[in-house]
Amino acid sequence: MRLTRKHFRFLAKEIAPMLNGVYISNGSFTKTVKEFAKNSKFQSELFSFKSQESWENANVQPDCDPDDVGVLEKDFIPNNPTTMERKNGVKSKAA
Repeated sequence: MRLTRKHFRFLAKEIAPMLNGVYISNGSFTKTVKEFAKNSKFQSELFSFKSQESWENANVQPDCDPDDVGVLEKDFIPNNPTTMERKNGVKSKAA
């Protein structure tokens, strides 16, 4: 069976994130797909890049969660004139 661009896109976007990351990073997934595909127009570098990108998007956790550090909330940041309260309890004008 000759695989088409649609098949390659499905493999890179849907199947690659389910695999162990070692198979993606060492290129064995790309090599296996290339051997099975029997398509002379197969672009190994592009497929490998898209597979790696999909795998990282699904499996790599960010260094910090925005909800944990309060990025989405209005937090009090010390020594920041836009959030500092004056000594008399009145908030500064900038905000």
